[in-house]
Amino acid sequence: MMQWILPPLARKTRPAFPAWWAWLILPLACVAVAGVILLFTWPVERGFASLRFWFWLVTAPLLVAGTLGLFWLSHLLHRRREIAWRHLFLDRKRAQWMVLGRRALTLAAWHLVTPEPDLMSRITGMSGTPPDAPSATLRLPPDAGSKLGESPLRPLFLSLLAPLTPALTALPVVELWLSAAGQEEEDCRLALAQGWQSLLNRPLADARVHWLEQPADALLFDRWCDEPSDIPRLVLCLHQIQDDAKAMEFSCALLFMPRNQRLPERLPFRPVHVFRPLLTPRQAPEKKLTALLDVQQCPPGHRRHLWDAGLDARARNTLLATLDIYGEPLPATGMHLLPSRVGEQGPAGFMLALTLAAAATDTGQQGQMVVAPVGDSIACVQVSVRPADAVPAPEDRISRYPLAWLGASACLLTLYGLLPSPAIRLALWPWLLAGFALYALLLAFAIPLALTLWQYRLEEEWLTAETRSHE
Repeated sequence: MMQWILPPLARKTRPAFPAWWAWLILPLACVAVAGVILLFTWPVERGFASLRFWFWLVTAPLLVAGTLGLFWLSHLLHRRREIAWRHLFLDRKRAQWMVLGRRALTLAAWHLVTPEPDLMSRITGMSGTPPDAPSATLRLPPDAGSKLGESPLRPLFLSLLAPLTPALTALPVVELWLSAAGQEEEDCRLALAQGWQSLLNRPLADARVHWLEQPADALLFDRWCDEPSDIPRLVLCLHQIQDDAKAMEFSCALLFMPRNQRLPERLPFRPVHVFRPLLTPRQAPEKKLTALLDVQQCPPGHRRHLWDAGLDARARNTLLATLDIYGEPLPATGMHLLPSRVGEQGPAGFMLALTLAAAATDTGQQGQMVVAPVGDSIACVQVSVRPADAVPAPEDRISRYPLAWLGASACLLTLYGLLPSPAIRLALWPWLLAGFALYALLLAFAIPLALTLWQYRLEEEWLTAETRSHE
């Protein structure tokens, strides 16, 4: 699993160029030092009018000052270039982190079957235009008139998949993930195959059905965000709902489409985006929750609906406090607190919360956020009708310096080769060509080596930062 939270790496300040008076002080200081030295070492009998005296007093110090200034300027340019490369590295990592954090699964269609007629309105408490295929209420009394060979679970699959038929008909192949509480795997596979054949009039390959011992949770969707897939995925979570069913005995179907595929036309749903889940420790979740809000998957100020699928009071209060610090509208007391409305949720609570959040998003409400416990961690999932904005990668201007040096050197050596007379040019041409080739080779190896060493050093700093390393 990819760790996509950005480690806290410091951004250094680039050294500024010296002021104009520094370039005057340096040659004056060299001349003054040379004058002090000559005061004690120059023979008086030689006089002070000779060219050698003025060479050691003026020319030599100015040459030394020019050399020191060039070394100083080269060092400053190297430091500025190195820090600019560091910032480029951090910006690239941040862009990569933002891309990974904003990666979403496109939820094209879904359906929720509940045993209570008013469960949806009682839980959502939202206003808006309901979808054309809203969640249904289903009661399945024991069917004594089943045909020979038909599974008693077949009517449940028919009622669950019926609203998804327009989308499934347009798809040539679908991968299915199936979980069923209290049912045998073989019975569920048989009933699903029969319902699939009856609805779509085509067989369902058994290899396309993946059995889940427990209902799907946020870990499955986090893994799907990183897995490239061109095949749509259908998640089914089942209960055999009868007259004495409880509120948590629901069934749901979620159809996810690949990012590179067009959605089927004339769907009775508004497609929503299920963003990558964030897994944060249950003990101290503030740091990663802050990082999740920094990703800006939803417009600022729109995370107003929090679907709690079983957090304890401390974790929920911490999450609400973090949202409050960021200026996000807080949900009303008890709103979407599913355990208080449907009873003990069990392992399927995340699927119920995610399906309800998708249904609420379909009514036009933005800022749906689902939280659920996953082992010792908390999973935070954002659902929105608005896909996240694209993240442009920063432009690399550092690699242009070697080309500029090579171009300037080529122009200078060509000028030196053209200015002398033909006889001297013919004699110097092999030496100039060899010198230019050697200079080009040195730059061709030295500059990429320096960039590689900088990146290697920053990668080491990145991996050893105060966070869990990338796996």
